[in-house]
Amino acid sequence: MPGPLDAALVTAGFEDALSDPAALSLAGTWYWGPTPQILRVHANNELSLTSLATDEAPARFPTAEGTWTGSNGYHAGETLHVVTRPDGTLSHLSVGALVYTREPYDDSAPIPGGVDSEGWRSG
Repeated sequence: MPGPLDAALVTAGFEDALSDPAALSLAGTWYWGPTPQILRVHANNELSLTSLATDEAPARFPTAEGTWTGSNGYHAGETLHVVTRPDGTLSHLSVGALVYTREPYDDSAPIPGGVDSEGWRSG
């Protein structure tokens, strides 16, 4: 689970440029299934999401009027939604059909499309 050190590393040098300190709570490690991603906060609250499993360019999410929208790659044109639990704590990120969680395969997060009640099977 990311801690204060993670946020400090991924936002170093940009603290004065952030107009939304809540964006800092998003910085750190997220998972798409078992695949780790690093979310960084940049100047003007722009976010970037970098997969640690590939050498693809980071997905960039500039902000406009409080909304982050992908500007390149797979997430181009997709809105990044920050989803909170009923108690207001951060649950997960949703971008298009993908869900990013703080833990690999987080049981408390939704699974897009659901899970077949008969389980996994071939063919």
